[in-house]
Amino acid sequence: MTTQSAPVGWRYAFLGPSRTRTEAIVGAAGGALIIALLIAYMQHTGGWQGWSALQIVVVAITGLDLVGGIFTISATTASRRYHRSGSAARRFRIGFVIAHAVLYLVPVAAVFGLGWTWMAVNAGLVVGAAAAIESAPTDVKRMAALCLTLAASLANLIWLPIPPALAWLPVLLFVKILVCFVLPAIPTDPRATTSPTE
Repeated sequence: MTTQSAPVGWRYAFLGPSRTRTEAIVGAAGGALIIALLIAYMQHTGGWQGWSALQIVVVAITGLDLVGGIFTISATTASRRYHRSGSAARRFRIGFVIAHAVLYLVPVAAVFGLGWTWMAVNAGLVVGAAAAIESAPTDVKRMAALCLTLAASLANLIWLPIPPALAWLPVLLFVKILVCFVLPAIPTDPRATTSPTE
């Protein structure tokens, strides 16, 4: 198995940890597919008609980073690095969640006039759900992540409506943070797991 090494420093921040060649190929193909579908969806819902150049740029950067991040941090090799034991790795995960809540939500709320309540509630949902998953017992982390991701997404549809062309944004944010990042990878070594009867 070969890996593609991401250089340390600023490149590491954008490219993430090393990935296997297969992970890189699947990530590139999957990312391209999801981006194409997002463009088709936005066009179907009225798209960027009437948007300013700044709004288009913010949405383009946000969408590319969300999708790229989902396929980068969900790689098994990346997840294992993010979930190393020790307080330093835990502090990094906490900082990652808070930083992403701010970096994604603030620009979109500002340029589209969604209101600071929308931004603050979604930031609270992301950070609160991430903290709950992080502190949950290992054997229910996956269930907790799926439950909270679905709940936060549905809460947005019911109580925090935004223009239809942007409805994908909170969903992808919750998937990236709660499912792909906070949730640790499943051990591939059968010796790392125990049978329920043991």
